[in-house]
This record gives sequence, structure tokens and C-alpha cells, in this order.
Amino acid sequence: MSVDTPLALYTTLLGWQFYNHIWDVLAGVGIVFLPFLGALLASLVTDRMQGDAVEEAPRKSLIRVEARIWLMLFTAMVGAVPSGLTPLTAGSLSYTSPATAASPASPSTGTYGSAGFAAGPASVPVPPWWYLVISVSQGINRAVLAAMPDLQGLQEIEQLARIAYVQDPGLRLEASRFYTDCYIPAKSRLVDDNPHGIDPDQVNWLGGRHLIDTYYGDVRAASAVSGFPFDPARDLEWTSPPGHGWGKPTCRQWWTGAGADPGHGGLRKLLLDEIHTTAPGLTGKLVSILPGAVTPTFVEDHAIRAVLSQDPPSRIDTSLYDSRGTAGGVFDRLQNTAVNFGIFLSRIFVDLFTDMITLGLPIMHALILMSLFMLLPFGVIAASYNPSFLMTGAIALFSVSFWIPIWHMVEWSREQVMLSVFHDAAGNSLTNALMLLTGTAVVDTTKAMLVDLAFSTLFLGL
Repeated sequence: MSVDTPLALYTTLLGWQFYNHIWDVLAGVGIVFLPFLGALLASLVTDRMQGDAVEEAPRKSLIRVEARIWLMLFTAMVGAVPSGLTPLTAGSLSYTSPATAASPASPSTGTYGSAGFAAGPASVPVPPWWYLVISVSQGINRAVLAAMPDLQGLQEIEQLARIAYVQDPGLRLEASRFYTDCYIPAKSRLVDDNPHGIDPDQVNWLGGRHLIDTYYGDVRAASAVSGFPFDPARDLEWTSPPGHGWGKPTCRQWWTGAGADPGHGGLRKLLLDEIHTTAPGLTGKLVSILPGAVTPTFVEDHAIRAVLSQDPPSRIDTSLYDSRGTAGGVFDRLQNTAVNFGIFLSRIFVDLFTDMITLGLPIMHALILMSLFMLLPFGVIAASYNPSFLMTGAIALFSVSFWIPIWHMVEWSREQVMLSVFHDAAGNSLTNALMLLTGTAVVDTTKAMLVDLAFSTLFLGL
């Protein structure tokens, strides 16, 4: 039997384990027999109130009570008493992630159960009716999901991009140095030159290709950079190698790693290594989802832009650096205006709301189903073993179970809206949508937030 989330592999068994414990307690104190006593008393009271005195009245009353008792017994046997004929076992439950362009379908490899659920049951008896209900519900879910279009996997890439960050303080400092020594001077020269027809994506971040090819070759670091040896043909301010042995590379060398010590690779490689550490798989998923004509360099640059957008480098006072290229004390300065800061806070709020909905509700889904399983004994007894409760409970369980196909439809619709709304003249909708989701696109931020809010609300509302 399949389940809808990795967590449900354990909460399903735990929910029915709690059901069995509660049923045993209620049976031990005799509460499970009260509805039968109530049926007998209700029949006697009804007969007295109707004042039946004819000879056939006692026989009719007995027939009514007998029929009701048999119906209650049937309901109790199929919908209340746990049965060894229909057990749920850990080996029979399975979860397979849905296939996307970014990730193929694969069985669950989560860490649930390694510690927190280690004491969970391996097998638990379930009343036959509820076993049938959850089996049919899961079968319908699988059939509906199989008929729906596959997802592109944009949400998975978006979440990976959000967790990518530069964890090395020294590397964050070096990125800010590059921003101050290279990006700002090069961007200033670009503004002075006022060229036409330049792609904004090639100049609006540290590794913009136009900046590297046109300006970074003439701009140098303001102080020595570790990893780049002294070059007498370049470092003319020194007549002999400084004591630390490092020179002042051009910004092109600093970014690409040309002329650096073996293994250094430049700032670009160092940032890429951070991505592989903090968000493993991000570049691979980008390669799998982007069109085949996109080069690996483009994908890597896109990932670097994503990690820089999480912690943007800021301008620093390079006078606080000594001749060894080390910081004597650096304080980041706020670069955003009040309007930009407000947009930033709004984006954070929307991202937080979206993550709470899209990531939190599937977890709640497994916990809600576990709670419904656990509380079913009280419902069956409170309904006095009325067969109508079996159908009411079946509808409730199926309704909650069917949230998963509904959420799949909402997520697919969100991807289609992103692809249709955010595209360029060349039709690069997928590339632009990914750039938007990873925080690297120059687009209408308000429009992007409205799309996220609309579909997060739909995700919750449906």
C-alpha cells in the first residue's frame, strides 16, 4: 500500500497503534458495550411511551431490538474491532516521490525512523472497513496523480536556491572586497560609456560576462589577494615581492582564477564549491530542467547568482586592509534604500508564507490522518455503531487523503503561470522562471509576490 508522504510511512502505523491502545482501554472498562445497553433501554422506553398493549407488541419489539443488535454487531466487527485478517505492516507501506524534470521518481530515502520513530510498530491490526477505505483512497490518489501532467520541479529548485549560502566568513568578506574593488568601478565605467543593447543579466551581478570581457581586465584589486602570487609585470607598485608573496590580480584573474595557485580557482570556483556544500544537487537539477542548448557555464553562473542573492556582498572600506591583504576590521554598510528594504521584507514575508504552506501542509497532512485514525474508536462508539458512521468516516478519510492530488494540481498550475507570465521575446520562459524563483531575475517583484500569494492561498483553500 502506498502513502502520500515519507512521514506517513510512520504516522499511518502509529495512528492505528494508538487506535488499538484506545480500543483496548475502552473495551477494558466496558465503554464499548454501552451502545448495546443503550439500544435495549431505548427500545423499552419507546415501547412504554407508545403504550403498546396488544399481544403482538412484545414480539415486534423483540424483532426490532434483535435487528438493531445484529446491525450494531456487524458494524462493530467490520468498523471497530481491530482484525488480524487485515493488518498494516511496515513492509507493505511504500512511498515513491513523483517524477519531475529535475528529479526522477524514487523510493523514500528519508531519515525518519532512524531515531524518532525507531520504536514504531512493525505490524498493527486494522478493522476491515477502514483498511478498505484507506486502500481505495490511496488507489484513487495514485490513479489521479498518474493521469496528471508531470511537474517541472521548479519548487524543488526554488527551495534548494533558498538554502544555498556562503557559510565561510572569509569568503563572504572576499566577495565584498571584489564588489568594492571590481564591480563598483567596472559598473561606473559602464555607466560612463553608456553602451546600447547590453543584456542586463550580463552586467547586473559580480560575474556578468560583459564586465569580465570588457572591464575586469583593466581593473585590479586594491590590496593583495591570497592565492594570487606576486607578478612583477603586473604589480608595479612593488619593486620586489612583498613578504607575504601575494600580488594584486586583475579583476578578471580574481574572478576566473587565471594566474592563481593550483587548486585556488578564483572567486567563482570558491563560490561554486560553497553551493555544492550548502545546497548539494542544485546545479545538477538546473542542468536537468533547463533546455539542452544551455551551457554548463550558464547553469553554474545561475547558481552562483542564486547564492549571492541570499547574502548580497556590500561595499566595504578597503583602507582597513593592510599590505598583507588581511582585514584589520571591516563593517558592512547598508546599501538598500527604504523602498528597496521594504520590498526585501515583503519578499521575505511572502517566501516564508509560501514555505509554511507548501512545506508545512504535507507534514500536517500526515499528522491529521494519524489523528483521525487514532480518534475513530470514540466516533464509532458515540455513533452507537450506526452503519451511517462508517460512510461518514470514509468520506472524511478520503477527503483528507485527496488533498495530495489537489496540491499537485495547484503546483502544476503555478508552474504554468510562471512560465507564461515571466518570459522574454525569445520565449525563454523556463529560464526566466527559474531566475525569478532563485532571486536572480530582474522582473516585476510585485507581480512575482502576487503569483506566490495567490497560489499559496489556493493551496490552503482547496
